[in-house]
Amino acid sequence: MTGYDETAGAEALKFLEAIREEDAAVIWEMLDMQGKGYFLGLWSYVLPNISLTTIMSLAGESGFINDTMGSIIRELKNNISGFLDSPRTGAILFDDDLHARVALREISTDDVKEGVFDYIPLVMELVSVNKAAEGVQTGIAGSNLTCWKIDTLKFLRFQSGVQ
Repeated sequence: MTGYDETAGAEALKFLEAIREEDAAVIWEMLDMQGKGYFLGLWSYVLPNISLTTIMSLAGESGFINDTMGSIIRELKNNISGFLDSPRTGAILFDDDLHARVALREISTDDVKEGVFDYIPLVMELVSVNKAAEGVQTGIAGSNLTCWKIDTLKFLRFQSGVQ
């Protein structure tokens, strides 16, 4: 197992934990840039009297994120409830150099249920300037200039109940 495999599995488990806890702020930070752009565009359409700059700064506020994403997170929680109690990640499946899927297995109380799988799609992105600066200040930056993020639009497509 490579470092990329380990971090991909850890991100998938962290994402499932955030869904189970309905922690919108953590989920927001885990979304890829395309997914964040989708939501920012949606919010600017719904809130036409507020500038995009204001919406972007509101996206950093946990109250705004909880209010605007709460129903989506509850629907996701409902759709993948079988994976939330004791999630198990399987192999990481690389679609290409920048895209992967982490297999999830649903666990029953007795044993692994055969054939009950789902995937969390991931995309490799550059670490944000702020995160890279944090790493330099703490001495841990090194070669970690990329990170896995949830491939938001693909994930929402996988969860057909979320519109």
